Amino acid sequence: MTRDPSLRALLASLLVIGWDSPEPTPELARLLDQGLGGVILHSRNVRTAAQLRRTLATLRDHQGDLVVGVDQEGGRISHLTRADCPESPGAAALGVVDDVHVTRACAQELAAHLAGLGIDASYSPVVDVQSDPDNPIIRTRSFGEDPALVSRHAVAWIEGTQALGVAACAKHFPGHGATAVDSHLGDAVDRRGWAQIERVDLAPFRAAVDAGVAQTMTSHVRFPALDDTPTTLSRRLVTDIARTELGFTGVIISDALEMAAIAKRVGVVDGAALALAAGVDQLCIAEPDPDLHEQVLDRLERAVADGELDVRRLEASSARIRGMHRAARQVRERRDDTSLPPADARWKDAGADAARRAVVATDALPALTRPVVIDLYRRPKPALEWDGWDLATLVRERCDGADGLSTTTEDLDIGSALELAANRSLVLAVQDPLVNPWQQPLAEEIRRRRPDLTLVSTGLPDPGARLCSFGRGSANLVAAAEAIVRATRPADAHPA
Repeated sequence: MTRDPSLRALLASLLVIGWDSPEPTPELARLLDQGLGGVILHSRNVRTAAQLRRTLATLRDHQGDLVVGVDQEGGRISHLTRADCPESPGAAALGVVDDVHVTRACAQELAAHLAGLGIDASYSPVVDVQSDPDNPIIRTRSFGEDPALVSRHAVAWIEGTQALGVAACAKHFPGHGATAVDSHLGDAVDRRGWAQIERVDLAPFRAAVDAGVAQTMTSHVRFPALDDTPTTLSRRLVTDIARTELGFTGVIISDALEMAAIAKRVGVVDGAALALAAGVDQLCIAEPDPDLHEQVLDRLERAVADGELDVRRLEASSARIRGMHRAARQVRERRDDTSLPPADARWKDAGADAARRAVVATDALPALTRPVVIDLYRRPKPALEWDGWDLATLVRERCDGADGLSTTTEDLDIGSALELAANRSLVLAVQDPLVNPWQQPLAEEIRRRRPDLTLVSTGLPDPGARLCSFGRGSANLVAAAEAIVRATRPADAHPA
């Protein structure tokens, strides 16, 4: 097939891709020169803030209208830690605080930093309602279980983000909070009736649309009550519901197409064509695979030639993406011309303060003596989460005589751990053992042998927990560590 450079450029403008190094690769440069529309940043692309600014400037030397986006939700979803990004405690903790001014301040603190780095799009907030207690993927990424609470905090986050010239994104349309399967790993299905989904899950998306959110991201969840096709591939959901019923006029971006719910069903390459046919504007392929990116473009060219895709509709999507980028840039330029005080002076430490407010002790913590912390937590997902924090280390850094250990597997030597805690206070931290079942037998055995232990939850609250952080981001764990240190006898504790 003879390539049409203008068609290739149009199709490339609809892609958002990941790459695998801190510096631009030759393959990425070639795509940029073809008209690539966007990139998504991950920890693998970041060494320092200065390096990231240089890299993004180089990318824009190739493609001036490039949209640079990042999943920086707060909590454990953090790709910019090495770029000195301010730590937000994540949605669940903000929902517990339930102060929209705090949520807006956290969003502004983050967006100011993103804008300073040269980032245009923030793939947040998560506006899923956490409905299923067995949900393995949303949980503390959601503001909560009440759609009204989720709606008001979603609006606050969107307003705070977009006021700083960064495009916010409501995700994962029309909701991923009522599934028991992670769509990264398999076929996620929501079998509830559509009336319930409309009443509960669509409410925050309606609020986000009314607030002028720039983007919405599709989930890969199937909703058999309406369509048995994953949302990203469903014209009924993307065009009829998001566009027509909700009246959304912004950019619709897919969740990453290499996730199993798409890749195992139709494959990434065919999934790209089907998503555009359904009405999606931007295709996210976070996998840093240049061959795959070229295969997708080749497949989209064939889809146009075969009449599967209408060029005029694709041109409208490309124009929508450029309009979003232009609008965000204009906000940043207007703000640069004002005499407002520096962002860090107005919102400094908003996330850390929110995390402290969110730490909930369901019962007063007992006085602790030279505490030993055993921290059980789920192994981080490399494409989603930063892995650099654990509660045992944070307590040890803040408390003379404290000790502990952390594990992400069932291979814990309980005897050695309890020997370390002999004649000392024992703090056991767990992260959602209902959906990380390897933790349950360990916790039960430790509790059997040390019934006097103090239980801490670092996910959603667990029965019997004396303290809950509502997340495992740096801000969450630091706030929990500070609470533990405050309960430690004064002779043991020292300032951080």
